[in-house]
Amino acid sequence: MKKEDDNRYLLLLKWSYSYLFKRFLLTLKTGNLINLFKKIILTLLNKNKIDLDNFKIHKNLSLNKIFIKFATDKGTVRQIPNDKKKYSSYFKWINREEGLTDLINEEGHNYTPFYENHLKNLKNQQFNMLEIGVASGHSTASFYNWFERASFFCIDIKKKYKFFYKGKRIIDYSSVDLRNESKIKKYLKKFDSFDVIIEDAIHNKLGIFTSFKSFFPSLKSGGYYIIEDFKADDIANINNHDPDEPCSTEEILENFKKKLFFQSNILSKENQKKDFNEISQVYI
Repeated sequence: MKKEDDNRYLLLLKWSYSYLFKRFLLTLKTGNLINLFKKIILTLLNKNKIDLDNFKIHKNLSLNKIFIKFATDKGTVRQIPNDKKKYSSYFKWINREEGLTDLINEEGHNYTPFYENHLKNLKNQQFNMLEIGVASGHSTASFYNWFERASFFCIDIKKKYKFFYKGKRIIDYSSVDLRNESKIKKYLKKFDSFDVIIEDAIHNKLGIFTSFKSFFPSLKSGGYYIIEDFKADDIANINNHDPDEPCSTEEILENFKKKLFFQSNILSKENQKKDFNEISQVYI
């Protein structure tokens, strides 16, 4: 399992550097080499982040439209420019006009109804949100505009300069490898109290429940711990029976819902008993 995680991490790096190399070649073709070096220096110094406090969007924009605007996969669609040359920066891309026809629309996860139904009572409240697996920060930017009084704590394996955004309510961004227990413990000594935790990082059973075991104790009473994108891994492993971890992610969540003990090397019976007492409801 550890080897599989390493392979996924390396594939991510390979894609990232491949993308940067393609952007470099495109810049050479368009003759904007000076701008490229300027952008690289500003990026490394964390000086070119999009300021969400000065980024204005329509007050009445729905959460789904905000997700689409920032090009996350949480809405009904994820939009991609058909011609990337038209957008020299991500700032220009998220400032695109509505109703453009030269876009590629990929199917999104459509998590909007869940967030609107379960977190609508927090929309105008002050609370702390921890997002685990923020990537470049597009979902953080979306929630920043939806929850106008929330404070945000962000975790990803990427270095800080790869996070696109800044804002007064983004309290912290930390580069943390979720497979490194000592780094997680160090992080939780600094920040240990959240009203909402969204886990959107390593989308497999080991990653999901290792994170849950580490971060769930930092969730306040009455808070929400949200796990995204777990079904794809269940489908991928439907024919790969693991005798040490016989339950799928969905089966584990069903057991939490029914408060039934299950076999697991990640969550001991003692862990499960404690979690059963603290979890009031499970929505799948």
